[in-house]
Amino acid sequence: MQKKRKLFKVKYTNYFTAKRYIITYTELKYYKDLLEIATNLNLILLTKVSIYNLVQLKDTLYIPIGKKQCGNETIDFILSEKDSCRMRVCIQLDDPYNKNKKKVKRNEFINELFDELDIKIIRIKINEEYNKEYLE
Repeated sequence: MQKKRKLFKVKYTNYFTAKRYIITYTELKYYKDLLEIATNLNLILLTKVSIYNLVQLKDTLYIPIGKKQCGNETIDFILSEKDSCRMRVCIQLDDPYNKNKKKVKRNEFINELFDELDIKIIRIKINEEYNKEYLE
C-alpha cells in the first residue's frame, strides 16, 4: 500500500505583495489627459500593455532574441481604434534622469523592434509641467 504524501501548501504572502496601484502618480497625470484626447479622437486608451501582446515570435529553429530580451517589459500607453482595437500609436514615458545602461539598452531594443515592425512609438520625457496641447 502506497503512503499518501502531504502536499506542500505554498503561502503566497511569503513571496508576493499586492500592488495597489497599476500606474504611478506621474503616469496617472498623463493618463487623465491622454484619456480625454483618446475620447475626443474616438480611440481607446490602454495602459501597461506587455510587449508580448504587441509582437509575436515567428517559428524559427534559432531565435537569438525573444523572451529574455523583452523581459517583463510594458508600454506605458497605447491608443487604439475603438472598433477593431488596432494599434494606432504606443506612448512611452521616459524619465530624463534615469540613464542607466540597462534602461538605455532596453529603449534601443524597443525602438529598433518597433521601427522594423512598423509600430509607431512616441517617447515623452517626463516633466513636472507639460503642455496638454503638445500631447494632442
